[in-house]
Amino acid sequence: MILERLHGLPLALTQASSYLRETNVSALAYINYYDRTWEHLMEKQGRFPLQEYGNRSILTTWTMSYEQVRKQSKEAAYLLKL
Repeated sequence: MILERLHGLPLALTQASSYLRETNVSALAYINYYDRTWEHLMEKQGRFPLQEYGNRSILTTWTMSYEQVRKQSKEAAYLLKL
């Protein structure tokens, strides 16, 4: 299920496995959150310079991970933005 959704991309799968390990969410909860995040990014796609990048799996998994970091530490999130 996750493998298919992330199109087998190694970086996206690594990000997903780290997220699952750190948050202890179920695979189903992860997929639901992934889908909501992906839809949100599609609504804002004009803001991203990666419009030719079709499925945006890596952008989606990165965004999910970033949001989790931001919830835990605004300072750490700020450093990731530098």
